Amino acid sequence: MTFLINLIIVVASFLAMELVAWSSHKYLMHGVLWFMHRDHHQKGKDQFWEINDLFFIIFALPGIALIY
Repeated sequence: MTFLINLIIVVASFLAMELVAWSSHKYLMHGVLWFMHRDHHQKGKDQFWEINDLFFIIFALPGIALIY
């Protein structure tokens, strides 16, 4: 029974995070924060870093802060 409960928790967590990722990409990155995400969709740019890479910091910092 414990295995089943743990499996349900893992699957529910996965589905919830996929929903968060999909909605943040659609409504944040292609909405209000498009000015940062736009260069990710431009073809032919030979840059190592894009402004879009700042999303790593934006989304990672709150998670890191929760650990401390």
